[in-house]
Amino acid sequence: MSIMPKSRRAPLAKAFALLLAGLWIAQAPLRAEGMCGPSTNVKVIVYYDGTVTLWSDWRNNWTQLCNLDQPWGGVSTSTCFAWFAKVNAAINDGKPVSIWYNLDPLNCATLPVYGSAPVPVYIE
Repeated sequence: MSIMPKSRRAPLAKAFALLLAGLWIAQAPLRAEGMCGPSTNVKVIVYYDGTVTLWSDWRNNWTQLCNLDQPWGGVSTSTCFAWFAKVNAAINDGKPVSIWYNLDPLNCATLPVYGSAPVPVYIE
């Protein structure tokens, strides 16, 4: 049983929900994402240990994407398989590949190479 009349409860509930949403948004970490690509000039190789690396014209060198055999940088092996399949399909179909990184500032031409590469956020 509420002391407050029903007519006043709805606006207060809405205000409270907006306040909670605002607090949730305010506590979210600020992220600066950036994209390398799109490009159709990419190659992908897989090493004996499962490491998947991508060569692209935005970097002109090999950067690690993930590892098919063990998690790398928080990327699971199942995600790695999906990324590997997606990149291969794009290469085979002549479609562009783009990779998103959580870097600020992002300079695709100077990304660290091979295993020193930053971990991608996603691939499209």
